Amino acid sequence: MRRKLVIGCAIVAVAAVGGWWLFLRPRVITVCAYTDPLFQTRDHWKETLENRFREVSRIYSRQTRVEWKVVEEPPKDPERNVGGLDQRRRELLLETGCKADVLVEIATIYEGQRRGSVNAFSHSAVITDRPAETEQSNTLQLAHELAHLFGASDEAATIMAASPASQKFSPRTAKLIRQLRSYPFAKGIAGLSAGWDARATDALSESMSGVVPKPAVQAHQTLAAALSADGDDDGAIRHLEAALKIDPTAAGARMVLIAALERRSRLDDAVAVMREGLRVDPKNAAFHGGLGVLLAPRNREEAIDELTAAVHLQPRNPVYYSTLGMILLPGTGQIDAAIMAFQDALRLSPGMVQAQQGLAAAEASKKRAQDNVAQVRAHAARDPGNGALQYDLGVAEARAGNSEAAIKALERSLQLNPGLGQAHAGLALVRYSRGDFAGAWREVNAQQAQGIAVDERFLAALTRKMPPRPK
Repeated sequence: MRRKLVIGCAIVAVAAVGGWWLFLRPRVITVCAYTDPLFQTRDHWKETLENRFREVSRIYSRQTRVEWKVVEEPPKDPERNVGGLDQRRRELLLETGCKADVLVEIATIYEGQRRGSVNAFSHSAVITDRPAETEQSNTLQLAHELAHLFGASDEAATIMAASPASQKFSPRTAKLIRQLRSYPFAKGIAGLSAGWDARATDALSESMSGVVPKPAVQAHQTLAAALSADGDDDGAIRHLEAALKIDPTAAGARMVLIAALERRSRLDDAVAVMREGLRVDPKNAAFHGGLGVLLAPRNREEAIDELTAAVHLQPRNPVYYSTLGMILLPGTGQIDAAIMAFQDALRLSPGMVQAQQGLAAAEASKKRAQDNVAQVRAHAARDPGNGALQYDLGVAEARAGNSEAAIKALERSLQLNPGLGQAHAGLALVRYSRGDFAGAWREVNAQQAQGIAVDERFLAALTRKMPPRPK
């Protein structure tokens, strides 16, 4: 019995040593290294590529237990007419000709200060090569960019500096990479659903502890960005909702969540999330402006109110003025207000294309309305006792922004034809636009008394401005 116990303990000890050995053993990440034609014009470009990855592997292996291994025959750079870094990376995801953990393209292209397009937990990355820089500089930049595959963030005085001069990872980044080194990069972001989601969230949160105020929120946002960038908006939404559950005041997470919900055509949910943001932070101009944009197709009057609130909170933001102008422009009697909004936007940002185009459209619309009202006035003058013509004149005056003349014509049409219910509707709209909400209610009540239905959206807008008194 004692001998069996000794043998059993020995087996356990061997297993424990074996497990520890597996933990210490480096993770070899295989790479398909694509190169563009310009890189291949270098002398001995294959050796340069192999030496670069070999040096990167040396840097990683002694700090993170990760090694990088390029396949023996680097594949030819796929033929495609794709310019930007992000587009190239997304195209590279579609390549199936090379089986490796990660597909990396070394591209001799320039896009501002960017040195690569690398998405955390993805299967592909595009990293720039700068021929004018030293081989050491390009190698350190390659090592820097590859760390973003693990969700590592930039930090000064390390290899994660914007222009790295050091080969050292900080202890927190080295630990993060060690914790996530077994991630199945060959599956891309789909690997997160294979039990890695929680592990990655915890590792990122731990890595950011002491660096950002709420590391768990930042961890969820990092994973959301990774998922969304590679097409999994549903996964991104789950992480963003988790971030907001931890910190409802996380404005950045809220705005990204709303954008993801819009892409999934979940517009009602997007509006609800934005309204909740305003409940938490009622003076957030971005929330007011964003809600206005969301509401524009369904509740124009509330959208105008929200953009107006955004303008009041940030009176030097030209985007809010221009967006307000776009929403005002189609409204009856709002041409002048739209013109003024576009002019304010251009005063703040003279070269703003959206405002320039909006102002041109508004001025053209004003001209058409003025031409039309002149014609309708001539028709009405020839038959002043015709109630229908007076109604047409009232509508034309309203569209031209002549509210006083519109009210006069619409009231005249009702004197001539008391049963003309649409004249009450026109008067309600004109009075509403002038801020005369009590007068608008009188017209609504008169319209309903004639058995004519009132537009539900207008009724909701009027109720919001001036709730009716209880009967």
